Amino acid sequence: MVAVMGSSGSGKSTLLNIIGLLDVHDSGDYFLDGKLVKDLNETKAAQLRNKHLGFVFQSFNLISFKNAIENVALLLYYQGVPRRKRNKIARETSRK
Repeated sequence: MVAVMGSSGSGKSTLLNIIGLLDVHDSGDYFLDGKLVKDLNETKAAQLRNKHLGFVFQSFNLISFKNAIENVALLLYYQGVPRRKRNKIARETSRK
């Protein structure tokens, strides 16, 4: 677990958006899973996010018509995990 702390305007959200492949960095090199992310198109960036990153937003951004387990299982749906397996994983993960 990592905590990113700093005063308002210090770049915390910018850093997290860059790490999460939501924003593009100005300089330097950023590798995720050995892949240089500098010139990724949105599809490739989304694939890397799907495989390697997870987000918990301050406002949670939950889907209102789904329950908590279904919200947790949604990522697994997009990864092609069968329903029974993703529901089992979501239930187990939610207990922790």
